[in-house]
Amino acid sequence: MARLLILLALLAFMQEELPPVWTIELGSGVSCCSVSPGGEVIVAGTRLGYVYGVADGVVKWRVRLGKAVTCLDSAGDLALCGTADGILAIVSTESGEVLNRIRAGSYITAVSLSSSGEIAAAGTLDGRVLILERGEGRAGYTLKAIAKLEFAVKSVVALKRKPAVIAGGGMAVYALDLDGEVSWKLVLNDTLTCMSCSERAMIVAAGTLSGSLVIKSGKYVNKIQLGGMVLSVDVAEIGRIIASTSDGKVFILDSSGAELAEYKVIGGAAKVVVAAKSGGYVVAGLSNLAVASIGITGRLLWTYSGLMGEPTAIAISEDGRTVVVGSEDYHLYIWDFHGIEVSKVEVERCMEMLVNESYPMLVEIYNRNQYEMNVTLSVEGFSFMHADMIRLEPSAVTRVNLTFTPAKEGEGKITVRISAYGMTLSEKSIRGRASSLGAKVWIVEAPEHAVEGENATVIVKVLNAGVKRGEFEVEVAGELFKAAKRRLFIKEGASVEVAFNITFTKSGEGELEARVYYSGSVLAKASRSITVEPRESGEGPHTVIVFTEESTRGEQLENTTETKLVRSHVLAIVLAVSIILMTSLMVLFVSLRRRWRKEELLEVRKKPRPVFTVASSTEDIYKKILEEARRGESS
Repeated sequence: MARLLILLALLAFMQEELPPVWTIELGSGVSCCSVSPGGEVIVAGTRLGYVYGVADGVVKWRVRLGKAVTCLDSAGDLALCGTADGILAIVSTESGEVLNRIRAGSYITAVSLSSSGEIAAAGTLDGRVLILERGEGRAGYTLKAIAKLEFAVKSVVALKRKPAVIAGGGMAVYALDLDGEVSWKLVLNDTLTCMSCSERAMIVAAGTLSGSLVIKSGKYVNKIQLGGMVLSVDVAEIGRIIASTSDGKVFILDSSGAELAEYKVIGGAAKVVVAAKSGGYVVAGLSNLAVASIGITGRLLWTYSGLMGEPTAIAISEDGRTVVVGSEDYHLYIWDFHGIEVSKVEVERCMEMLVNESYPMLVEIYNRNQYEMNVTLSVEGFSFMHADMIRLEPSAVTRVNLTFTPAKEGEGKITVRISAYGMTLSEKSIRGRASSLGAKVWIVEAPEHAVEGENATVIVKVLNAGVKRGEFEVEVAGELFKAAKRRLFIKEGASVEVAFNITFTKSGEGELEARVYYSGSVLAKASRSITVEPRESGEGPHTVIVFTEESTRGEQLENTTETKLVRSHVLAIVLAVSIILMTSLMVLFVSLRRRWRKEELLEVRKKPRPVFTVASSTEDIYKKILEEARRGESS
């Protein structure tokens, strides 16, 4: 039954297998290693006395210091190395040049450099602590003091503030200043096996042979019993304490010693544990020839079981994205997560968003690592959070389409973060503003190429997406031409196309930007690249006519307007001519009619009048009167 449980545990262990990016073979077993803050240079010491400098998976330099290299530490461009024959060497991490050698006279058990590199410390087998301070020059370290402890020095930590050095040996931990004087002493009442402290010595943790862990946090000291012998201890900068014991347990504690999580190693023990400075994860070298990464909750993040010898040294870069493990099998194993980065983040109208509306977001992630990786993509901003699990292909760009919805109004930041195995691998942020008011703007027509001094027409389309009182101000601006503005009213939900006439005043490459303002704030923007060439000598200014596919509608509108104007002018002319003709005809008709009547009167006047004669009798007279009357009636 026990074998079956062990087999099941091993199978589960193998499911989280993560191979290293680089595996580098060195000349002998690795005894110690260190990594620069950004993970660019890795320094490793071997049991044959060589120190190697590794960058990008390649050995850049190698130097021999003497007998076995027992310990080393690096800060900036320098590495401090100690050997079994008592040589303390300062080596350039860039070239491998030995800048200085100091003979300590005894087996060097531990070395340390402060994070700034100003203070260096070394402990020896005969109980001495060497304190050095950096002065001017590349290797300007001067020996400030030598402190003598009661027993052999087991561990030293150099600090950048007072006290200068924390040293542990025998059954006590000492705090020393630059003169080697003891500031305080922590008595353990048991043999010290390992020690660690935070950068400012606010938390000091010491493990003992009997399985107790003594924690000094400020002025308070607490002692807790963990079980088996404490094999390794490390203090993260956020106050987490990680300790491993000989009975196969890894404890994650807070600064007071309260247990936060526990991890049980199946079939072995964690010989060495190192916590990332961010506190997000722990890397443990196991006696069953494996490496395990454990989260702060005690969950196994990943493991690697391809070692041929026990892991002897572990180093993690300050940013937590480079993990280095040295082994007795002559190899250096490197996990490098610097190749994963958020290469692009695009959000439609990310600068002017509307609350309760969804916007498409494109995230491009580049993975230059040599293996596939499952990562967590999280997006935060405006009280909105989205998380999704994606797989990254090796040496490829992965595009992820998301939907982003801001949850509140105001200025804010959209942060896209890539994380895996308890560490943040990459992140990118863009500024944004969410508003309950909104508008959209497009540049419908604009020239791509122009000449200095030319005039051009730019047509901008504006959509009122949610403004009740649609009083907008539209502006076309750029460095290469004079800005133009126009005020207009657009009904909610309606769109309007606005034409601007611009004059190019400069030559060069620039942006043509259209902005929509409401109450002095920008609601929407759109831009387009434009190239303006200098005007040749003797060439006068003229108007550029833009023929593009996007300008077809604008040209049709302009042609229609011109046709309507021509028609109106022609109709006015025809109407005026018609009125003149009608008036002339009426005057002519009246004059002709008057002339005709005058001629008729003249003809009547020209006719002979009747002549009356005296008749001889009354009867004859009466007959003549009748005849004259008849003639008159007939006329």
